[in-house]
Amino acid sequence: MDFRLKVPANLLLSGEYAITEEGGLGYSVALGVYATLRSQESSCWTLHGLWPGGSFTWIPGEEPPSEATFVARVWEHLVNHEFLSLECNLFKHLPPHSLYLDTTDFFDSQGRKRGFGSSAALTVALSAALQRVAQLELDPQWAVRAHRAAQGGKGSGYDVLTSFYGGWGRFEGGFEPSRSFLPIPTSNLPTHLGLRAGPLAVSTTSAIVLYSKWKLEQPQAYKTWWNETQKLHAIFPQSYPEFIQTLTKARFLAESTGDCIGVTARFTPQIQEEALFVKASGAGNETLTILPLVWPQVPNSPLLNCSVDSGGLVWN
Repeated sequence: MDFRLKVPANLLLSGEYAITEEGGLGYSVALGVYATLRSQESSCWTLHGLWPGGSFTWIPGEEPPSEATFVARVWEHLVNHEFLSLECNLFKHLPPHSLYLDTTDFFDSQGRKRGFGSSAALTVALSAALQRVAQLELDPQWAVRAHRAAQGGKGSGYDVLTSFYGGWGRFEGGFEPSRSFLPIPTSNLPTHLGLRAGPLAVSTTSAIVLYSKWKLEQPQAYKTWWNETQKLHAIFPQSYPEFIQTLTKARFLAESTGDCIGVTARFTPQIQEEALFVKASGAGNETLTILPLVWPQVPNSPLLNCSVDSGGLVWN
């Protein structure tokens, strides 16, 4: 069974930290940056990885090269946990394939990662490929669990589900997370947004450690914050202007929370165009997201340099 697929990148717009909690809400969007997978029937299972300046080939059962460590962890979870949870040992009866994974799009012209969730997109691609070979109905939770397993049991899953479904949506965190599309017609949502490097590089893992420490040491402040962020995201915006209003409130909330935990989400505006909205995305201020304030009367701005993906996982 030969086939191809592509999976988009992902970006968290709001709900920083809350999405790591059971029931925590936040907004995310898929980007027109893609991981691709090509599958060909073969004499044995073989995984090939490609990115700017590097590649690997790994045959499951052999020691993976260091470049394939993450992919090997994802593979081992899928084969040894997801397939084994089925009634029959289905995987042993599947025809082997060579799988070619390409994440070139997730790197800039200098060969540096662009920070668009390549590991999540890759996990979605590999999980979907194995389910396709097995002729199973696609279950995105396979990818959520595999991604967590490959990261030592951590991860909200927002990135996996955003890449799987595509478009603009609201994520709900938890043991089995979920994602719903915004109830706004696609024609009334931007087809492009802008991304710019923020003032500081931020370790998400370290930021979450500080958030957890603050949560324990300041339970009343945490409770107040939790109620505010959940209330803000509980009601779906019904139009793009309402969505911008929600993100504006989320920006102020993220900045004050960042001050409390010691990971600033503030930035000095370098963007002077009044028709644009800017917010730091994810933990801290490492990435700045730029959105038009009004759509479809979009400003002719070179800052809106990244397309939005509306289809999620696509077979081609």
